[in-house]
Amino acid sequence: MEADKNLEDGFFSNSEMHRLLLETEQRFRSLVTTDGGGNVSDIHFFIIVSLAAMRNNFLSFESGCLFNIEIIGGSFRKLLEEVDPLNSSQYELLAAYLFRFVQEYQVTRPQELSEELVRGLTSIRKMNLEHPAGTEIEYGQHSMLIGVLKKYLHHEEVVAIKKLPSTIDRAIKASSDSEILLGKREERVKHLDAALKKIKISADFVELASGFSSMRFRKALEKHFNFLCLLVLATILVSPAAYKVYAYYTEAKIPSIDVYTAVSIAALELVFVFFFRVALHNFRSVKAQILQLDLRIALLQFIQSYVKFSGEARKQVGAPQDGNASKDSTLERFEQVIFSGLVSGEDNLPSTFDGLEGLAKIIEKVKGK
Repeated sequence: MEADKNLEDGFFSNSEMHRLLLETEQRFRSLVTTDGGGNVSDIHFFIIVSLAAMRNNFLSFESGCLFNIEIIGGSFRKLLEEVDPLNSSQYELLAAYLFRFVQEYQVTRPQELSEELVRGLTSIRKMNLEHPAGTEIEYGQHSMLIGVLKKYLHHEEVVAIKKLPSTIDRAIKASSDSEILLGKREERVKHLDAALKKIKISADFVELASGFSSMRFRKALEKHFNFLCLLVLATILVSPAAYKVYAYYTEAKIPSIDVYTAVSIAALELVFVFFFRVALHNFRSVKAQILQLDLRIALLQFIQSYVKFSGEARKQVGAPQDGNASKDSTLERFEQVIFSGLVSGEDNLPSTFDGLEGLAKIIEKVKGK
């Protein structure tokens, strides 16, 4: 828990640690002699240059000494608070701790150590110190490097780098799967689009057939009306002759009529004959139009199937023209039938003045008499 707190708050960058490093360095500087020799002076020299390097490069030491901060960080801080420059066991242990920190820093950081630190490390390696300082130095030279290596190999950033190839493979696979899925979905969309187009075409044909059916219903009403008119006109036309036959067999007395009345009745009969002809022609025309509408409705029921069948049949027999041309020609023939006007036979429709010339001649002869 203490190590985690040090890492969270910053170990060498902590203001309290910075104060401890400075005070400890000043205590040792006050005792060391620069021109003296011996082990004590070499240890003091190494302690001073190591503490100065930690103060001046605290960020680099904090990121480059993660292993020893976690293992001996608390003991190192406590020793800085209690160390006595005249107590050999304490300053030797402090030198051993510093040796471990500087050794890890040398391994993990890309930049080279200063000449003073290199010389201090060399002198510490040659010393034969008692336990526990000697044990810490021996550990720092050998086994510690394995711990440092494991610490950095299992660091989250290194683990993330080791997982990078598999992550890239998964990303490539996911991208490939996405492309395949996207292709399938695009193919499905195309099928749906084609199906919707067919449904729309079918709906258009249904609406067109519905329009023709509505027209046929109106024409059927017109046909029934014309047939009723024919019956009425036919009854009127045959009524004089029927009355004559009836009077003949029943020996009923027929009222006498003069010439003018007879001519009037004859003229009226001619008019009724004309209207009868017109009604009969309209009746036949409406029947013909109903037949044409029935043909159109029947064609619309299988036009799609016929066009498809016609195109496939032409391909099977090896027709020289391509499928699109055959479909176009087939559709053109259907269009000529479906969208052409209804033929009513108006050329044979009797004119309004047909028969009036004969009627006028009869009237002139009657007047001449």
